[in-house]
Amino acid sequence: MVLTDRGTLVRSLWALMDCAEIDDAREALRAREGVPKKRTEFIGCLERGGDAPAHLAGCAEWLESKQLDAVVWTALPPKFGEIEEFPTEPQVIGYLAGLRGAARDTAEQYIRRTPIQIDTNYRRAIEANLGWASVS
Repeated sequence: MVLTDRGTLVRSLWALMDCAEIDDAREALRAREGVPKKRTEFIGCLERGGDAPAHLAGCAEWLESKQLDAVVWTALPPKFGEIEEFPTEPQVIGYLAGLRGAARDTAEQYIRRTPIQIDTNYRRAIEANLGWASVS
């Protein structure tokens, strides 16, 4: 899953992170998500009072309403293979359908466990073509 200004608008889930400093929160998220240390730009951050990126419309207001200091997120770019680009639905289906063994099992489990409100065109195509419905 990727947060982007070209994607489908969906409700996001969040969890409270107890860190003394914003840099600590960014580092904890980077480590948890396995983002290489040299790619810290892939950890987004918005402090209360700041301007949210276009693809996070309403985030600044939400942050204020929750009286939180900041929000951090994984800001990975869309990727297909080794190229940073948006795959088409047929490319996604073809890729997933071609997986075998543990790789297929891992992909299917990831997709099925993605929260139900992440309702995108990709997800609908995967469910229609592969039958991988949400279990959440």
